[in-house]
Amino acid sequence: MRATVISSLIFAGGVLLSGCATVTRGTTEPLAIQSEPDGAKVEISSGQTGVTPCSFELKRKNDYRVYLRKDGFQPVEIQVESRVAGAGATGMAGNVLVGGIIGMGVDAATGATNSLRPNPVHVHLVVADRNQADTLCAAPGTVPGAICRGQLKVGASMDEVQQLLGPPQAKSRGDHEWQYGHDTVVFNDAGWFESTIVAR
Repeated sequence: MRATVISSLIFAGGVLLSGCATVTRGTTEPLAIQSEPDGAKVEISSGQTGVTPCSFELKRKNDYRVYLRKDGFQPVEIQVESRVAGAGATGMAGNVLVGGIIGMGVDAATGATNSLRPNPVHVHLVVADRNQADTLCAAPGTVPGAICRGQLKVGASMDEVQQLLGPPQAKSRGDHEWQYGHDTVVFNDAGWFESTIVAR
């Protein structure tokens, strides 16, 4: 009888080990990759390839290198990192109820508590030869046009951004986010240009 009880417990533990990660969030996540302009060739360190805009189902537990190339533009390399996220922490808390300590261990080992960052990956490509800027870049005075021409770079001041793009249509987050069309220019706490957010 004792042997039967132990066997049943081992079987139950095996079920928890195989299923608790998928009960919460799963071990993979779609990574969306966009570029401006579209049509950049994408290669991921995992071996997957595509053309922007595209999406890849990747394991949450791994870090990746993403390479973008498009004729006439400078190549881009981006690091995508696996990080414990808020939803992952919530998922782990849920596993305490579903799978106990075993569930927590499995989710941590499989990466189910992690998320890929940044996601989505959105890249403004920069022209390789500025003599081709008028042919390959968006219009001057726009966020994509200014970045493509190499005029708007990380570390630019608020004054420099306003000289290039004019006054923003709206400001938010205590003047740290300036909206220009579907692009939002993001400044760090010191007031230097840091990144862009693109709404599509």
